[in-house]
Amino acid sequence: MLSGEEAVERVQGLKTKYERIGYLEKRFDEIEKALFTATGYVDTINILAELDSRRNAVETELAQIRQTRYEELWSILKVPAPLNVRWLSDVRDSADRALVEEGVRLFASLTNHPSLEGRSVRIVKSPPIGERSDYLYGHSLIRLGATADALTVAHELGHWLEDIDKSVLQKSLVFLRRRTVREPLERLRDLMENQSYGEAEMAWKDKFLSPYVGKDYRGRASEVVSMGVQYLCEFPEVFAQGDPEHFAFVYDVLRGR
Repeated sequence: MLSGEEAVERVQGLKTKYERIGYLEKRFDEIEKALFTATGYVDTINILAELDSRRNAVETELAQIRQTRYEELWSILKVPAPLNVRWLSDVRDSADRALVEEGVRLFASLTNHPSLEGRSVRIVKSPPIGERSDYLYGHSLIRLGATADALTVAHELGHWLEDIDKSVLQKSLVFLRRRTVREPLERLRDLMENQSYGEAEMAWKDKFLSPYVGKDYRGRASEVVSMGVQYLCEFPEVFAQGDPEHFAFVYDVLRGR
């Protein structure tokens, strides 16, 4: 089984291994541009047919390589025996229920943490003030806001892991303080350039992919694991390149290390 650092190296290596994707994307754009401007030629029909054939060939190869890269990427990220997440929900809308199921599936594919075996979490569509989703520590309860999606569910399940296993929370807090030991606390609304955050919401900026990772909960919680889970689901390659230390930390934590 890969360590977090080994997983980072493997994911980072995909950029070089599949660099042909960049070439094909550029070639596809060139052909699209040529198709757009070909109408002025005398032999327009033949030229369009040739360009269309080239575009289809590039598009087919591009799809095949992207699929191969996706499969290799997830072979690195997913655990051999995904967690069976037990969840209860009052969500009735079919679209909302589908996004909950997808979020649970994403999270479960990334972890087999022993502390979650046999534990259950409630997921409800009952947004707090401001309609931002949240997790209620001590209650194993996720409340989904109006704009929640599958990534939101996976993110909040990261909080659930911290809540169920306090050693995970302590590891997250140690990681956070070590990364931000010389950083001042600043208003999150200023760091994020988003006035929807409250005046009292504070964070350490550091060099996280987002300042939100450094949000301060006065030791009661953190965003280290939850944001890491979200990044692993959303853009793992960017995560591995942009903050390999955070990537490795979360990768290992999700495996109970």
